[in-house]
Amino acid sequence: QQPPGQADPGRCSTVILNRERRRLVSRHLHETTVTA
Repeated sequence: QQPPGQADPGRCSTVILNRERRRLVSRHLHETTVTA
């Protein structure tokens, strides 16, 4: 029996993509706040 994390590789990659996108968005907001 596999753990839920490895049972669905598509969902796992989606979680990673969402994490990267959220990190980029937060960095972009930080840069715009600093330059403002």
